[in-house]
This record gives sequence, C-alpha cells and structure tokens, in this order.
Amino acid sequence: MKGKSFSTFKYNRVAFGGARISSTYKLLYTIYQKGDWEIIVYFPTQAPLFDND
Repeated sequence: MKGKSFSTFKYNRVAFGGARISSTYKLLYTIYQKGDWEIIVYFPTQAPLFDND
C-alpha cells in the first residue's frame, strides 16, 4: 500500500462521578507526494473533552 498511512490517537479522562473514559481516534489517509506533512484535525461542531471533570 504505497503512500497509505494510519494513525491512532488514544487518551483517557475521568468524567463527572469518577468514571474513566478511554477514547480512540483512528485516521486512515494517503500521501501522494513526498514532503514534511502536518495533519490538522478539525472538529466542526464540538471538540472532544480531553480534560478531566
């Protein structure tokens, strides 16, 4: 799979009431040209909660 790439971002947080939440974001993308690439993840409506409650 030339140019194909896969990234996984995982994080844990403590929600209201002490519940631990484990979240995972998986991204599959293709690079068509060599270069020093940056990937920007944009959440159009509401960003996920990364901080503990």
